[in-house]
Amino acid sequence: MTLISDDGSCRTQESDVRPSPSLERVLNPSTIAVVGLSDKSPVASFIRPTLDSDATVFFVHPTAATVLGVPTYRSISDVPVPIDAVLSVMSAERTVSLAEECATLDCGGLVIYAAGFSEVGADGEDLQRRLAAAAQRDGMAVIGPNSLGYISVPRSLNLTASADYRPPAGGVSIVSHSGAMIGGIAIAARARTGTGISRLISAGNEVTTDMADYVDFLASDPETAAVGLIVEGIRRPEEFLRAARRCIAAGKPIVALKLARNSRTQQMAASHTGALAGNAWAYDVAFRHAGIQLAHDLEELVDRLSLVGQLDPAKWNKVERLGVV
Repeated sequence: MTLISDDGSCRTQESDVRPSPSLERVLNPSTIAVVGLSDKSPVASFIRPTLDSDATVFFVHPTAATVLGVPTYRSISDVPVPIDAVLSVMSAERTVSLAEECATLDCGGLVIYAAGFSEVGADGEDLQRRLAAAAQRDGMAVIGPNSLGYISVPRSLNLTASADYRPPAGGVSIVSHSGAMIGGIAIAARARTGTGISRLISAGNEVTTDMADYVDFLASDPETAAVGLIVEGIRRPEEFLRAARRCIAAGKPIVALKLARNSRTQQMAASHTGALAGNAWAYDVAFRHAGIQLAHDLEELVDRLSLVGQLDPAKWNKVERLGVV
């Protein structure tokens, strides 16, 4: 299935047409539940800065009395308030059971690190179907699975399995299919004057929430001034391009780096997130037609975002008769 065809046109399969869950609660949470984390977890230090945020953080663990110095609950059902964002630090199978429990509660959405879903074959596909069914039953957004989660730099929300690279705060938001690229963006932003980060989001397998949903959310996000995308494949191209035009019309330029630009890396993308990457030339055509700027490596992506993130779109004009020596 090629989602943006070789002539740059778009096709959406019937199975991909679905209502989009709201990202508002999971990305702007007032309450957070972290499930399965212990003090010995390798990601505990990455999540710790979230305790300094303005959100109320609950920890759920079946045996540990405290996590990061905070008393725990034995079950997500024991948490006494509605939860906006549920972060699972558990295996795929346990995460699916958690999602099915959350579907009976008032939860805004889940952030899921675990791999072992559609990217691994039939067994994983069954787990992913159960996860999707649970999320759709209660209208929950899902970031992931097979994701590094997200970071909101201004709010100190680190629902992430990525190291805390401490990028400077600013107006650039990044959505990436490649979790590894998140760290590269954060490091590059620190090295370049004027590149401040608002959000870093690792999309993962996009079980219910995909690139189109993230771009649509960022179009009205007051903390975002410019958007960077690191793309393997677009699952709903018509909705994505509509959201991109809305974002650009709101004065928020988009710069995209298309990964999987040859047949070998397209196969790698399929095994990575289950995405079918399609022809890179077709993506280039479609992106340009929508007004999305193209970058060809990580450094160019950050440089372009550094520039457009600081310039008032009202002062843009077409460059003509420019000579470069």
